Amino acid sequence: MRRAMDINNVQSLHEIVEDVLRDAIINHEQWNFEQFIETDAWKPDKDNKAVQRFIGRMKGKYDTKILVPGGRFSYVVTHPDTTFDLHGRKLEPTKGEKMEFVDVAKELGKELDLYHYYEKTIIGLCARFIMYDKRHEPTPSDKIMQIKDPDEKYKQIDDHAQKKAKSWLEGFVKENIIVNGITSKIMVSRGNAYKCAYRNAIIEAQEMLYQKIGSSYEIFYGKWLSYEIFMASNPIEVLWETFMKCVRKISKDKNLSVDDEMREKICSDFARYPSELAKCIEEYNLFFHKLVYHMRYKEHVSIPEEIGPVSSMRKNEIIADLPALPHISEIGALDDINNLWYFHLEDITGSEALAKYLNR
Repeated sequence: MRRAMDINNVQSLHEIVEDVLRDAIINHEQWNFEQFIETDAWKPDKDNKAVQRFIGRMKGKYDTKILVPGGRFSYVVTHPDTTFDLHGRKLEPTKGEKMEFVDVAKELGKELDLYHYYEKTIIGLCARFIMYDKRHEPTPSDKIMQIKDPDEKYKQIDDHAQKKAKSWLEGFVKENIIVNGITSKIMVSRGNAYKCAYRNAIIEAQEMLYQKIGSSYEIFYGKWLSYEIFMASNPIEVLWETFMKCVRKISKDKNLSVDDEMREKICSDFARYPSELAKCIEEYNLFFHKLVYHMRYKEHVSIPEEIGPVSSMRKNEIIADLPALPHISEIGALDDINNLWYFHLEDITGSEALAKYLNR
């Protein structure tokens, strides 16, 4: 405010707020870590989702730091270690997933999530300063401007301007925040590159699997089946739901159902294999993660100016060499599942409908 009222000031209030925010974001070294410490109390019977999620994460890792119910603790909100899932989709962790005990955050060198703090404090405050800038006012054609009651009209114009100003500030802060040397623009490009890396990893994996196990690769990456089904907590239930979706697709009858006896027979047939394939699926999953990271590495080598250099990747995800496909000795079980799948499809939908579907 002092700067805005200076007799020599030539900037608008909006421009001053932009400069101050930009400096606060870019030169974050000016802030003391202690300024960001917050406190809360853990009450098991209280529906405080952030605290409950945080305590749940800490159990087993830092049991000695968890206070008795009702005890207060200090924490900071930090940037998550992982920004994207394996598919390249940006993760949106909750506050409870980003909270850390203060000494743990310091020990691990965690970077503070400044956006969380700006959103909680500064954005709302700054919105009040800039909401009267013309860019945040409703247009003459806006419905608000047609309101006859002057008091109601003023109130709605005020609410509209504050929401617009807050939205603009949120975008401004996100655009200017730099995390580990990565800007928001680079982060968007990185997400697109990681999605591409995931697709390329699947293509590479399919080719490697086909060379080793032939058509049984469909158990890993088929039109309906995938290795991830066998990693589910209840793979038989997932297999059954997937099977019925396939049946209804082939029969073109979205209401088609199967009696309990048939369901029990099919599920019983499939139930013989998940435990037999557990080791194979676990090893393959580890391989596929490495393959995705390798494809991401290639993206960073190819377009570092767009998504950041290799050095900006997480260290455990830097896989420079193409990983080797693990040995798969369960080919017999894979073939059996594949055969069972089509056997039961034909039994329910008929050979003609199945052939027509497969040959289209």
